[in-house]
Amino acid sequence: LHTTAQDIELLSQRVTGKSLEPKVVEIVRNIKSADVKGTFGGRLSSFRTAGNVVTPVGRLSADVEMRSVQTERYALRGIVDTDNLQLGELLSINSLGGLTSSIAMDGSVGAGGVVADLSVNVGSIGVGANRFNNITAQGAIDHDTYVAEVHSYDKNLSFDLNSIIDLGAYIPSYEVMLKLNRADLNALGINKRDSLSVVSLEMGVDVDGRKLDDMNGSISVVNMRYEYPDGELLSDRLSAEIRGYDERKDISIKSDFADIDFQSRATYKQIANYIFNALKRYVPLLYDGDTAQEVVANDSISAYDYSMFTMQTHESLNDLLAAILGDFLVAPDTDLAMVFSPQNNHLSVQLGSEAIEYKGVILADAELDIKNEQDSLLMWINSEAIYLGSRKIMPNFNLSATAHQNRVNLSADFK
Repeated sequence: LHTTAQDIELLSQRVTGKSLEPKVVEIVRNIKSADVKGTFGGRLSSFRTAGNVVTPVGRLSADVEMRSVQTERYALRGIVDTDNLQLGELLSINSLGGLTSSIAMDGSVGAGGVVADLSVNVGSIGVGANRFNNITAQGAIDHDTYVAEVHSYDKNLSFDLNSIIDLGAYIPSYEVMLKLNRADLNALGINKRDSLSVVSLEMGVDVDGRKLDDMNGSISVVNMRYEYPDGELLSDRLSAEIRGYDERKDISIKSDFADIDFQSRATYKQIANYIFNALKRYVPLLYDGDTAQEVVANDSISAYDYSMFTMQTHESLNDLLAAILGDFLVAPDTDLAMVFSPQNNHLSVQLGSEAIEYKGVILADAELDIKNEQDSLLMWINSEAIYLGSRKIMPNFNLSATAHQNRVNLSADFK
């Protein structure tokens, strides 16, 4: 049987009496056409079918059996195999490539939801310029509860993941345990700068909430190890506590590198939009000529509600900077604070550090202040002295700057 996307849409409409969902229509049309060879026995409510489907985006075979077990509920069992099925073309996601896999399901569907056991074996899947091999997953669906166990044995990405997601609870909960045995960031295309860039860690996530802005819970990372050309970075302390209540969110992150606290009543979307639009307004050149957008005020936020971000660094931060940037050092106990309000468009940033060094140039007892004023961004930097190595070259250094519509004015002096 040779059929086209239009045939599939028409058949579905005649069988179900309604049109396919827009996203399903898009997928069907991406298939373009299909050559089907198989068998079908039974009725639509109780049948067994097996066959092969060849399409321009890949091949698949299936053996599916469904039978009625009680009123409006059906037992469903089946196996679907794919052979280099081009997921990117099928789902209109450019980063995905071919999928060779086997998926098995044994359960029941119909009124009341889905109860089933799932088994997935991925021989290979393309993601970006990479192909991942030998991934297995076992899972179970019990109405609104989802349990999954995933193992990847790929040489560039090896991990074990266990998760339980309960969307049926009064407050949905999410529990995830990840043991990342090995991730080669160079081979994965994440870090193309370093030929050696390998990370391993263990992570636990235990959060609950109906939406992102009211999430509560904790995230922890232990046994982190990062190998790079000049050495290795070790860390055994990174934890995040997230609290959302009364339209307020508090986030506290403790680590070997820095301690971070954040409080806000704005939504994460409002925060991201404000920071993005603030940079676009003051330095539009950063966005390739895109026009600045006004920050949209939200009536649910009081003009007196401010968001605050604070960070205090630890000595181990320099080990992290060496692995990522190189030639950049920050003194321990450096403090950074940012206060902003999307409602009244107020932004203030302050930084204080005993020393900041980049490629041998040192700012001693440095202070940085940034604030916005109408449509301009104002900045001041004060330093007890600038050193080149151990030699003082600019005592009492001061710099002030303004940024407005791609124009930056600078003035500096030292005594």
